[in-house]
This record gives sequence, structure tokens and C-alpha cells, in this order.
Amino acid sequence: MEEYVGNLWHKYITRKSSHEFPDAAVHWHDLHKSASFFYRGIGGQPHIQFKLSPPTLLPQVRSHLQKVAGSGVRLELPLISEEKISVPEQLSVFPSPELNSKLYQWLMALSSQWSESRVSNWLTENQTYTQKTLSTLPGLKPLYAELVEACIALRKSLHQSDPSTAEWENEQRIRRALQNPGSVDSLEPTFQFPDFVPLWFYPDHQNASKLAKLNHEDDSQQSNHSDNEKELELRRKAEKVEEQDGRSGLLLFRLESMFSWSEFINVDRVEDDEPQEDAALTAEDLDKISVSQNRQKVASKVKFDLDLPSEYLDDVPLGEGIFLPEWNFKSQQLIEDHCSLQTLRNESGKTVDIPDHLKKLSRQIRAQFSQLSPQRMWQKGQYDGEELDLDGWLDFQSQIQSGHASEMRAYRSLNEKHRDICTLLLADLSLSTDAHINNDQKVIDVIQDSLHLFSDALNTLGDPFSLYGFSSKHRSNIRFHQIKTFSEKFNAITRGRIDALMPGYYTRMGAAIRRSTQLLQKQTQKQKLLLILTDGKPNDLDQYEGRYGIEDTKKAVKEARQKGLHPFAITIDKKAENYLPYVFGQHGYAVIRQPEQLPVMLPKLYQQLAG
Repeated sequence: MEEYVGNLWHKYITRKSSHEFPDAAVHWHDLHKSASFFYRGIGGQPHIQFKLSPPTLLPQVRSHLQKVAGSGVRLELPLISEEKISVPEQLSVFPSPELNSKLYQWLMALSSQWSESRVSNWLTENQTYTQKTLSTLPGLKPLYAELVEACIALRKSLHQSDPSTAEWENEQRIRRALQNPGSVDSLEPTFQFPDFVPLWFYPDHQNASKLAKLNHEDDSQQSNHSDNEKELELRRKAEKVEEQDGRSGLLLFRLESMFSWSEFINVDRVEDDEPQEDAALTAEDLDKISVSQNRQKVASKVKFDLDLPSEYLDDVPLGEGIFLPEWNFKSQQLIEDHCSLQTLRNESGKTVDIPDHLKKLSRQIRAQFSQLSPQRMWQKGQYDGEELDLDGWLDFQSQIQSGHASEMRAYRSLNEKHRDICTLLLADLSLSTDAHINNDQKVIDVIQDSLHLFSDALNTLGDPFSLYGFSSKHRSNIRFHQIKTFSEKFNAITRGRIDALMPGYYTRMGAAIRRSTQLLQKQTQKQKLLLILTDGKPNDLDQYEGRYGIEDTKKAVKEARQKGLHPFAITIDKKAENYLPYVFGQHGYAVIRQPEQLPVMLPKLYQQLAG
């Protein structure tokens, strides 16, 4: 009964303290397709991803009811950064669903004109880009004016500060900045951040102390920020405790229940090489902070990295390394000879038959592809040929009798269709392929099965093909595994190389695509297909992470298309739709939702791509 009454009270006080209109809420899930289309249509960056905003601490003034309900501390803010735009999962700021939908539209328009990598000066940058948006897209002026009017009406009903305080002055400046963007340079220094402005973007981080000082520029305001930090310290209790030595204390178990023992090692498990960005936020959530001093020195820091295999276990290098360029999107330059790629091949000579669990499926796929093999067909209406074409002869006689005879084309010849296509399959062999997809299979197992069936299908069809795999560790060590070249026959040795594939290191995809492009260019076929089989986005230990790797891969794909190739990505990464359309285009990739179906889907995709 107490729990039931408590739940009722919680729902009541939460609803009563809320300043939003849940009945008028609109959801990003329902609008994200049209909003994304609108964003890119008015000039938004094609690489930007749309995410849902996390609850972010905003140290603004809360009403008495909000304090009682414990609400209004964290809000889903519109955030913008170099790689993504984060929007609230739903908008219920205004009492009308139409206005909330228009708010999503305005945020898309404002973000499309935002050229900074992130929000550094919250007040001035929002005004600047609002002016730019209204100047570039003048048709949005009525929409913006309607949103500003509704926003100010809500702020008047909610804001009840004393007119003599700095908070009231800041509120008036916020309203002027909304009505006349560019008219306000700064805000008065206060301990509280201004009330939430739904028409503006906020910084993409959760550090409350940084957020609170965004509009403080001069020295006096910096000193005020220091006072704010002192205020946070005064609100917390602190105690000094002794460092636990791990050797004293009361044992609360029976010793005879212990069947084994282990050695204790004093390792500082909370130490990290990188600073914790939300440390201040974590500290504020604590009621009491306990501090201890460990006077013992740590012998060493333990770092884990991927190590190269022993030479006698590794594949054999083929020739010298190959230097390849790489695209630096920051400087917009193609850096020549930036990467070193080494071609490797397994020389164990191991012969392997097709795995037993694939034999039945392999027979089915070979039967399907045998129907696509080039077949000899009679071609009628020829001037010369192996046999007389009776229909052509009768047509010619009819033309003679009517007095309109032309050249006699009364023969037929037996011709063979020719498939003018070659394919290079490039498989991602990064460390992530060592992950399990179910209780029985890993990603690398699925890739090996896919290569077996794919090779069977193309060998039956007679289309020239080659197989390669790749992984990397820094730009100076890109491993390019040669499984089958165009000139080699597909046999049991090739299957042995497929069976010997193992997960490698990281995924420097741009260099692997450039090397594959060079190999495909040497082929004489008219249609050249480059299939990239992967399970994740490009990455490596150095700066080849995030947007850098994506931009380089996109550049390599563009170069391949300019040279007459048809690159196509096949992935089992469920999040691939966030970046693959930008890299390969809307029709340049396929996502396999069930990884275990990859061996079956790969030949079918080839059949569609090859026509």
C-alpha cells in the first residue's frame, strides 16, 4: 500500500512540477527521416550523424516543486560537435505539436549553418549562427519569429526573479538575443545558468563547471567561477581515511570452505592515462568524499597492446613493402607515401576440402550459378552461318515477290555469350572478427565460410576473381593477405589458405582499398567489382579513428569509382547505416542483420551486382 501511494505521489508531483506539455509531444523517431533529408538538402554536412541527447546537467534555477520532485536537474539538450548532432528524443516544449515539429525543423536549419567544431561561446555563437541561418535561408524568418514569440511567452510565465537581481537582467538579455540576434555580447556573472533556451545549441559534454562558465570571459567573471567552485566544496562533507593495507580485518567465512588461494597484488586499478571529463559531475553527485593517500610506489604501469606473431607462425612476406597515400581531411591533402603495406601469403601448402557443414549448401549454390554460365545460342538473321535460317529465307522470298528485296540474311550462327566481369573480394581480418556471434561461431568463422561458398559459386560460373584479407597496426604495418590471385586456379590449396585465416589487428581500410584498386586496374575486363567484407568501421591505433578513418576510406572509394571500378561494402555491423551511406553512397552497401546468414547472402549479392 505504501509503495502504491508513493508511486501515485511521484507521478503527481513530477507532472505538477514539469514545465512541458506531454500531450503535445513529438518524437524524433517519427521525424528523423524527413528532418535528416531537410538538413542535407539545405547544405548540411554529409558526414554528420544524428544521435539522441543524453541527460545533461544544467545548473539553472529550479522551482520549489521541481526541488521537491527532484526534477529539472538534467535535461536533454540540443548538442552539436564535429561529428554528430544530438537532439532530444522528444520535444514537448510548446503546447502545440505543430510548434514542437517546427522546433525540430529550426534546429536542423541552425545546425546546417554551424561551421565550428563545437560550441565554445554559448551566447555569441548561437546569435551569430542564427543571423547566418536567417540570412542564408530567408524563408525561415516567419518560422523563427513564431518560435521566438512562443518561447518568450513561456519564459515570462515561468521566470519570477527579483528585477533587481543579475538573474533578471540576464533573462532580459536572453530575450533580446532571441528577438534581435547579435545584440547581446555577454551576460552578468551569476552562480546560476540561464533557463533552458530550446532554440539554441549547447556544448557536447556533461561537465557542469565548464557549462556554467561558457558566458564568462573577463577576469572578474573567472574569479566568480572560482567562488562557484568553492560553493560546491562547502556543500560536501569530507573525511580523511587510512589506506587499507589488505592484511587486516574480520574474516566472515569459514576457512575450511576455501579450496584454493591466490596471491594479492597491489595494483592501482583506478588510475587511467586519460583525464576523466565528468569528474566534477561525479563529485557533485556524492554526499561525502573520502580521501586517502597511498605512499607506496607502484612498480610499473601495465599497458596492453597487440603484439606481432612469431615469424615462424606468420605468413610469408611477398617482395618489398608498398607505399600508399592517405587522405588527411583536416588539411584537405592526399599525403603521398604515408602508409606502408606488406603483401603476405600462407605457404604451408595445406590442402583442405570444403567443410562438411557447407557441402549441401555448396551443391545448391553451384546448381543455381550453373544456370547463369555462358551458353551457346543460335543467332538468326545473319549474312553467313552454319545453317540456313528458314524464317529468314521465307522473308527474303516475300520481299523478292513484292519487289522490295534487300540483302539476303537467311543464315543463323551458333554464338556463345561472354561475361566480361572480374571481382576482387577484400575481407576485413581485424581483431573484432574474433568476437562470437553465437555459442558456436565467431565472426572469423562466418567470413571463412563465406569465402568458401563465394569461391565455389564464381568457380562454377567461370568469372575471374581474387581473394585478399587485410588488417593493420599503425600506418607503417598494413598486412595484406593474398589468398588467391586472378591468375591462380581455385583448388584445395586456396581452401587451405582460407582455413588458415586468423583475426589480426586493426582496420586501416583506405590503404587496403587503394591496393585492391591497383590490382583490379591491371585486369582487362570491362566490369570490375570490388567487394569489401567487413564487420566494423575503419580504425587504427594512431589518428586513424573516427572521422579521420571514415574520410580516408570515402576518398579511397571515390578514387576507385573514378578509375572505373564498382566498390560495394557488405557488413554485419548493425550500426553501419550511421556511416556507410556517407562512405559508399546509398546504393553502395548492404547490411546483413543476421551474421550467420552471410555465407548464404554473399553469393546472392554477387548475382545481383553482376547482373
